[in-house]
Amino acid sequence: MLGAAHCSSEPQTRDEAPAPRTRISQSDATLREVDIPKGPVDPMFLAALDATPPPHAGGPHPRLLFSEADLPALRARVNEAGSMRKQALERSKQGMDEYVVPVVNNAIEGQGKFGRENMAGAALLWLLTEDSRYLDKAKAILAQQMKAAPAYGATVLFDAQEYYTERSFIVSGLSLAYDWLYSALGADERKQLHDAIVGLGSELYLHANTAWWAIVTTASNFTGNNGTGFGTAGLALWGEENAAPQWVARATQLLRSYGQSGFDAAGASNEGALYGNYGLHNPAIFSQALERAGGPNPLREGHLAHHDEWFAYEVLPGGGALNPMNDARYEELDETYVAWASSHGANPPLAQWIQKQWRKPDVGPPNVDDLSSLSELLFYEEPSASFSPEQQLPLAKFFPGRGLVHVRSGFSDKNDFMAAFEARQTNVGQGVHQQADIGNFVLYAQGARFAIDSGYCNYVDAILAGNANAVRSCETKGHNAVEADGRSQDYLGRGTVRTYASTAAVGEPGALDVAVSDARTAYLLLGPARADRFFLHVRAEGAYPEYLVVSDAFRQDGLLQHDYASYLHTDKANQVTTSGGGAAVSARILAPGGAALSGTWVGAGLGIGVDQFVADYEGAGTHPRVIVSSKSVEYDAIGVLIPAPAGQNAPPVGSVAATGGVGAKVALDASTGDVVLERTSGEAVTAQGVKAVGAFAWLRLPSSGLPRRYALVEGTRLEVNGQVVASTNGKLGTVLVGAGAVAVSGKDVDAFRVQVGSVPSRVTLNGSVVSVRDCGQGVVVYPASASCTSP
Repeated sequence: MLGAAHCSSEPQTRDEAPAPRTRISQSDATLREVDIPKGPVDPMFLAALDATPPPHAGGPHPRLLFSEADLPALRARVNEAGSMRKQALERSKQGMDEYVVPVVNNAIEGQGKFGRENMAGAALLWLLTEDSRYLDKAKAILAQQMKAAPAYGATVLFDAQEYYTERSFIVSGLSLAYDWLYSALGADERKQLHDAIVGLGSELYLHANTAWWAIVTTASNFTGNNGTGFGTAGLALWGEENAAPQWVARATQLLRSYGQSGFDAAGASNEGALYGNYGLHNPAIFSQALERAGGPNPLREGHLAHHDEWFAYEVLPGGGALNPMNDARYEELDETYVAWASSHGANPPLAQWIQKQWRKPDVGPPNVDDLSSLSELLFYEEPSASFSPEQQLPLAKFFPGRGLVHVRSGFSDKNDFMAAFEARQTNVGQGVHQQADIGNFVLYAQGARFAIDSGYCNYVDAILAGNANAVRSCETKGHNAVEADGRSQDYLGRGTVRTYASTAAVGEPGALDVAVSDARTAYLLLGPARADRFFLHVRAEGAYPEYLVVSDAFRQDGLLQHDYASYLHTDKANQVTTSGGGAAVSARILAPGGAALSGTWVGAGLGIGVDQFVADYEGAGTHPRVIVSSKSVEYDAIGVLIPAPAGQNAPPVGSVAATGGVGAKVALDASTGDVVLERTSGEAVTAQGVKAVGAFAWLRLPSSGLPRRYALVEGTRLEVNGQVVASTNGKLGTVLVGAGAVAVSGKDVDAFRVQVGSVPSRVTLNGSVVSVRDCGQGVVVYPASASCTSP
């Protein structure tokens, strides 16, 4: 079962109205425009109210999720040999057979004795199996639960963590039970159940017009679940209660609001994988019932229509676990929405794959008091054996509203490479489901968990209950990020993804993916003068490995020395050894299966060590944490992280002398090496015959000739041995030249010239495909009408 569903994610209006722009000094040599969020609190979004009655809301019961005429087909579906639905049926029967109905005599005894949908679960098993034992158990639950009025098993008194959500799940479950048991209940039983739904539904409707999750923010999982629990009640009692149309209209409005504000335009939940799906538990039931009644289905509208396109990236390679960033956990998922989406969502093939992949290996039987098992029985469809997410999704994806980047080598194999990088651009709405993690990243490869997130933490418990231990993992020290003098980012802070570019596309692995974050706005007071992080994903090419570069330029004030620490958390099963000091330090992270991650950081005056971090979330547990340290005015370090399978070694990485910055070199073989440069001062950084007029650069340099793969990040020109290989129109931009693709970004860039190996198959400018002019000798220019000597 999920834990307390605390606050929510915030309304996301950045997609509709850009924030004002402010010029801020970013380095010793340049001024750069960056997005500064408008105010400390994200504004609330509320959808328009549509009071049009669904035309087919009435009719005989059952009607919410299926009709009596649908039952023969449902019974055949759940008894299909070898199917997940058959497995779910057997697990559900076993759980219900073992469930002992508690005996209570009053509301106080009933607190916590009845949960969400156990009466509905027994009713559904009766309809599917035609076994009267389940009808008897459903009636026994009804008899006891009615003694727990007026909360019917929820906490009677106000509780900041559970008060609303308990009631929303209970009223949804009672509404389903009313629909499914209608013909089998006596008049007195039916009236008891009817009155319980009216009592809880009326209470929740009042809250839906007075509570914080409806009038302060609509971005919380509270909004999703509480705002639709009474909507399902309205559909169950349609034609019997005068208030039912109001309940349904308000529930539809709140769900549309939640979809717009709790998820970004690309489908990413601001609350992360766990609570994003949790917030769609009751909405999945309500939306399906509303659509059957002839109304709209908000789960296929707006931002929510893209939810599965994001969620597929959150499943770890090999399945059976989720990305635990942003208050998520490896092994926990409310599957109600995913099962519904597998047959009724905006993208059923993808949802089918998600559910199957999540269940591989099986993560355990559904709880008897959890609609996940019911949703599998009613909705789940098996995926096609030939389907793969790569058929629909690029191997790199930016979720701009949330500020999240995902990169992968694939989706299904346990040895696939997966990394995520976040500079969350939202703050207040999601309440505790945010952490001081701007610039955090994770890395999974070769079946190992190399760079992990510490997972779930609880700011509410720390603030309201004074539980200091509940907040360790929330703070910056619990993430793969940088601190100065032990100063964590702030709870209500946020960041900016200043740059994103990729050469990866659907069906085209590409070569390079890059993102740049700015964490200065993650501090409410006494924040750093500079907090840039460069995130570069280099994709495999032949025998050359796939790896990450994570490079930092962090300056607290530019005047005094500070104690800087850059953290890398790794799985509790891994072993870590460290070495080096000064210009380069290294860590080797060895996983139980023999796969290893080689990490090298180059800079000046670096130290390295390892300690044990105690995470709040026991899935992350007490685990090793690598600490790269420096006592200096500014922390400038290039980190190169190269995973390797068991029995193989990563290529060596060392520092190179650089003017105006720091440099690293990956020695791939005798003829080729990768050079990484980060500028620290002046106009350019130079090393190894390379001059980068920009903030960051990466080049795959052959022993002779010009590079065919390179990146210039937030710059204007890149030279190799005096020859210009990339230039823009003098405006700051990012140029990626990969295997057969070129990607350029920059809001003011409208012309560029690049040296390539051959005419690329795909050139994009700010994400849109553009036409270029082939100038011969491996040179292309944009626009296509431009001179071959410009810009």
